[in-house]
Amino acid sequence: MPPPWVYRGSDGALMLSDGVTRATRIAKLSPGTTIRVEVVRTLRVPLGHFPTIGATLPMNPSDRDELLHVLARFGEHAPDMRFGQLIANLAFLARAGGPSDIWDVEDAELLAAARSFLLDLERRSAALASAATS
Repeated sequence: MPPPWVYRGSDGALMLSDGVTRATRIAKLSPGTTIRVEVVRTLRVPLGHFPTIGATLPMNPSDRDELLHVLARFGEHAPDMRFGQLIANLAFLARAGGPSDIWDVEDAELLAAARSFLLDLERRSAALASAATS
């Protein structure tokens, strides 16, 4: 298989041009592994400010498992909320930017928003239960 193609920035940083899927798989399955690349062009602009593949990998298994665990608990406190609504609301709470948040929200942001929103709902449920028994 040919090596991925990269551009070299003026700061020495490399940016993938072709071979992103291969590089992503390697980064996910074998973090820290060095691969051979082919520099196809050196640019006059720095590239080091762009995110790395490691910083943009899809959800890691422990975050996914924790997020699914937290999401499962929402039914107890918000039984009338549709799942799609919940995900859209959590993406908004994590980013507060608008509809595109659902595509751009990072896993850690979504998990933090889910934990915070669940805590709010648990407090609300407890207050309602307390008021009902008073």
